[in-house]
Amino acid sequence: MRPTFVDIGPFRYRIIWERYVKDVNAHGAVDETMELLSARADHFSLEIHVCDQMHVDVQRKSLLHEIIHACNWITGHGDASTEEQWVRSMAFPLLEVLRRNPRVTAFLLEH
Repeated sequence: MRPTFVDIGPFRYRIIWERYVKDVNAHGAVDETMELLSARADHFSLEIHVCDQMHVDVQRKSLLHEIIHACNWITGHGDASTEEQWVRSMAFPLLEVLRRNPRVTAFLLEH
C-alpha cells in the first residue's frame, strides 16, 4: 500500500501519486518545456509528487530522495549548488542499508 503522507520535522507532507510528474519553474508554475521527473517535493504546499508508472523500487528510492530534500530544506541546509548531488548520492545507499539490515531498521524505528 502506498503512503499518502509523511511527517518530516514539524510538517506533514502529502504524497501525491501521479502518472506524470512535471518540474516547476522559479515561480512555482508547471513548466511544460522541462522534462518529466520521477518525483519532486514542493516545500511551500508541503507536497511530494511521485510518478506511479515506475517500478516500485524506483518509486521507493524517489520518495526517499524527496524526503531527504525536505529534511535538508527544513533544517536550512538546502544549498541548491550542492544539495542535489548529495541527495542523489545518499538516497539509494540509505534505502539499501534499511532493506538489507532489518534488525537495524527495526531498532531505529523502535519496533
